[in-house]
Amino acid sequence: MDTKRKVFREEKTNTPICNQIVAGAIEILIKKIESRLTKLAVETIITEPNVLEMFWPRKSSYKSSDDLDREEKILAENSLKFGLTFSSADGMRPEFLHRTFAEYLVAKHLYEGFHLDDKRHNKLLENESIRKLILNKILVLKQYDGVQVFLDHMVKHVVDEDEEWRNQIDRRQLPHRLKKFSENLFTQFLRSFPPLWSLHDQTMFRRLYFANALHFSLSNGKGNIFLLLCDCLDATFEREQIHWAMFTSFIPSFHPTSICFISPTCFKENKLFKRFINYFDIDPASPSTYSVISELIAGMFCYYTPEMLVRSFWYRDEHQQTMSDLLQFLENQHVAFNEYFGPNQGFLLKLILEILMGSDNYCSHLETFLKFLSKSTAYSDDIKFAKLLMEVFCSKEHLMPGQIAKTLAVLLGLGWSTLLVQLYGGVLAVKPEAFQTLYQPRRLEQENAIPTDLVKFLERDSYGMTRLHRAAFYGDVEILDQMLERFGQLELDDEAKQAVRQVVLEGYTPFCFAAVKSHENVCSNLLVFVKDIFPEALMRKSALFYGFIHRSYDRAVDSKNVEMFQLILKVVKKELGFQYLLDLLETTAPIRNHCWSEKLFKAMAKIIVDQDGTVDYKCLNDLIFNGKQLARNALHYVDAEHLQGLLSVEGADTFTKRVFDASCTYVGFHQLSKMLKNFNQTQLLDFVKMITLKGDTKIVKSSLFTASTADLSDPTYLDTFIQRFLGDYTDDDLVFTENDDGSITVHAERAVPRNSFWGGFLRSTFTSLIGFSISQANVYIILEFLTCVSDKLGGDHAQELLLHQDDRGYVVIDLSQEIVKLMLERLPENSQEQVKQKWKENVPPMTKDSFFSFNSTNQFRTVVIANHCSDVLQFYLDYGSEVQLNECVNILTSVRLIDGQQRSVWSYIFEHCEVTRTNELLKSVLETFGREAVKKLLLHEMDQFPLILKSLSWGEDIDGRLETLPQEIRNDIQQVVERKSAQLIDNVFLDHKTYFEVQKDEFVKYAHEKTYKNFFNILVFVLKYSNAQQLEHFVENITTLQVSRYGSWPIFELTISIWAEILFLTNNVATMNMFLKCVSQRLGTNAVKELVLHKIDDKPVIYYPAVRGEERMVEAMLAHLDAKNRKEIQRQVNEFLDTTFEVPFDGGLTTAMMECFRM
Repeated sequence: MDTKRKVFREEKTNTPICNQIVAGAIEILIKKIESRLTKLAVETIITEPNVLEMFWPRKSSYKSSDDLDREEKILAENSLKFGLTFSSADGMRPEFLHRTFAEYLVAKHLYEGFHLDDKRHNKLLENESIRKLILNKILVLKQYDGVQVFLDHMVKHVVDEDEEWRNQIDRRQLPHRLKKFSENLFTQFLRSFPPLWSLHDQTMFRRLYFANALHFSLSNGKGNIFLLLCDCLDATFEREQIHWAMFTSFIPSFHPTSICFISPTCFKENKLFKRFINYFDIDPASPSTYSVISELIAGMFCYYTPEMLVRSFWYRDEHQQTMSDLLQFLENQHVAFNEYFGPNQGFLLKLILEILMGSDNYCSHLETFLKFLSKSTAYSDDIKFAKLLMEVFCSKEHLMPGQIAKTLAVLLGLGWSTLLVQLYGGVLAVKPEAFQTLYQPRRLEQENAIPTDLVKFLERDSYGMTRLHRAAFYGDVEILDQMLERFGQLELDDEAKQAVRQVVLEGYTPFCFAAVKSHENVCSNLLVFVKDIFPEALMRKSALFYGFIHRSYDRAVDSKNVEMFQLILKVVKKELGFQYLLDLLETTAPIRNHCWSEKLFKAMAKIIVDQDGTVDYKCLNDLIFNGKQLARNALHYVDAEHLQGLLSVEGADTFTKRVFDASCTYVGFHQLSKMLKNFNQTQLLDFVKMITLKGDTKIVKSSLFTASTADLSDPTYLDTFIQRFLGDYTDDDLVFTENDDGSITVHAERAVPRNSFWGGFLRSTFTSLIGFSISQANVYIILEFLTCVSDKLGGDHAQELLLHQDDRGYVVIDLSQEIVKLMLERLPENSQEQVKQKWKENVPPMTKDSFFSFNSTNQFRTVVIANHCSDVLQFYLDYGSEVQLNECVNILTSVRLIDGQQRSVWSYIFEHCEVTRTNELLKSVLETFGREAVKKLLLHEMDQFPLILKSLSWGEDIDGRLETLPQEIRNDIQQVVERKSAQLIDNVFLDHKTYFEVQKDEFVKYAHEKTYKNFFNILVFVLKYSNAQQLEHFVENITTLQVSRYGSWPIFELTISIWAEILFLTNNVATMNMFLKCVSQRLGTNAVKELVLHKIDDKPVIYYPAVRGEERMVEAMLAHLDAKNRKEIQRQVNEFLDTTFEVPFDGGLTTAMMECFRM
């Protein structure tokens, strides 16, 4: 602006500046131009008329019209010369060259209101309405983002450098207008918790949102505005009150302005985070502190996945101090820290530890945080603490090189030797180099390696390592063999043998040490030794799971150490036999499935398929399908090479069947979708035959239970317990399995007919009868199947999938027709036409049973059935022949009694399907059958009314429905509506509960979705079609007739008027505006006033949206009053709000404010 002034002064005015009078006049002119431009800027940015009038009110003038016009012309001409505006095309009003000019001027106008000097500020903040406008709109709405950006930049000097401002804040001596501004800001926090009487269970239906400049400024990157607001609060309110304000603005998890919605990037500068966190650093025993830590940690860390850590917010140098401040806060709030960071917060803890371990800049921070954890209840135990750290170490791909070693060095520096002992075996498997650096196992020298004393042999160092461990670690085969040979030569008593056993078989064994370092010969020799000296350790079945081999195997899988994993399998196969290896994998692999990866699978497969130099996949195939868990996991990692090997064992058809049997049809299709591209033509043909096979059987098993032999031998037990357990099973279906402990596991199983895999998957996934939205992933899978079959086998085989029939007929009839169209498109064009022709020739004619055959249903199922009916109808309309559609309209309009009501197929579709969907169907019916068919659908009678009028009881917008029809049909139906509307309107109020009361069991699920809109549709119809006598009683009817209202929290039932019920349900401003406009037009503004002031519990209904912060709803309710009543009722509302949300000036908290800490 300074540049613009200079250019205007020196170049545009063409006047010598040496003349003091002229110079002064130019300065005055510039001031007037800037004022005029500011006014234009306000008009440009603030488009709402009532808001604009408030922000820049008209000023009265005693000048003549000629003088005002002349002055305006001069200002207009010179304003254009100022360089910010241009003349619009119509010449009516200037426009800014760029919107940012207007935003800057509005921001400057706001900024000038914050001047401390009484002579410099522009008196903007002296007006309470403007203060509220700034806080409730300009500082909290996205549409004013440009203004906020400029204002944020302008106030930076104030909050950072202005000594006078800082002194005023410290002395708590703000001018009166700024104190009032602070009070208005505080009212925003109060309004976040409206009185419960205003809600009437509203929280169950929608989240209330109240403008909050404090939260908005911080969450939208306007940090200086945030600091300015904080300064105002500091100078006006007590610390406890400000803490409450911060708590209500940022913390409650049920509140839509929870800090969880704030990215850490809001704290671009440490000063913002420090200021923010200091407000919460209060009494550690405060019950609110747990919520603070919970939301703070979630907000500051949950935005990151391990893959993002390297480039995350925390790895920038400027945020090290932020981490320090956060850790200091957690230390100060140690009580809540201990409560929050329990065993269930493992994910967050691992994430924080990964961040701290991932940068050299956080070494001291890591040490501090580890100290916190060690003092917590959850991790004061070294075993639990070590487990947590190992989980972090196992995600080593997310840590920078050397970070595990540096973390261990921190632990060593803290003197936590016991914890290091717990960690050393895990570190050995995950990072052998780090293990060697820290634990430094000393390599044995040949001459001192073999002591004569057994005690020396078995002596352990501080980390539990013996000479045998060290020899295994370094791969000293010769020394280790001499040790094992010496063990064999010694005469060992039971005690000595047990001591040797502990070294060789328990804990972190020498075998594990050797496997980690890939010393194959050492591992082989140790297995041979165990087989000779401790054969029982390998012979018991439990050894497969609990034995020393399994523990080493387990650590290899957990740490994803592929080389160690492969070596263990190799030496087990070599020394203990192939069957032992298979038993080991079959027993353990399902348990470790969550740690598997493609590399581990390939390593396992390589060992198993190698049969003495030849490749044989039978054992791998049996292993995968022997246990469902292993199959479900391993099939994710089968590549093209191994897939062909597995398919070679029993063929593609049997392989496909075993995939489905291993899990379920749904999971099987997902797994096969990743493999199908690697099937050859023959295999793919077998696959199609298998998934479309009908008449097969499957084994269905009951749940398991365990009983003793004595129980099962008791006939009474069999009759009383097992018979109840069997259900549809019989005694012949029982299967008894003996367990090692002598108990018997019992289950029932039988073979039952199986639907085809293809039909079962389509029906369970893509039919509208499933009642929930169709997954895009599932659609993709089916379309990929069709594409693959079509491309590799041709359109004829792909046709089979679309023409498939199961025991219920053609599958495609019951599917979502959108999916059917997509499936068709995956076939060649000629195949598409052939499929359609075969449907036309072979699909059975439409009957009532094509849609439904039931006499009772519930609300949820009704919606599902309606969508299913629409899909069936669409299929027949799109692909049916004349014969198949012969009775279509009669079937759709045939009325039957369901749940005591007359209903037709079309009535379900019309009521419950989307309007666009029913319009499409009506259009198809018109094209297929003509106008009379459409009229029959809309005018067939139920309960003595045509469907189009009956639909009013469902809340349909009848006029809106009619508008979509062709003119000639609309005119005919409109005549019927007008002829019968009076009778219907009488019925609306005679049977008002049918039209306006939500049933108790449906209230929570459906009331908040569309009921309020339905009610408004009914009332608008009544207003439009009522005769004079009916209109006369309209307001009386909706304000006196009572309906029951239910709530789930707190549980309640009350009786209120129809109008009050609608007010509680609606938050749709447009609908309210439309309805009251209709009232005003048909009944006048006095009727609107009566509705607006109608009382609920002695309070006018307009107070309810007012206290809930629904300003636009209040404006809609006032908009259709005359000017006098609008002004008066607005005044009443304002006074009521001021009283309800009165700011406490005693420095304390009200009872209502205290309640928020307990929510």
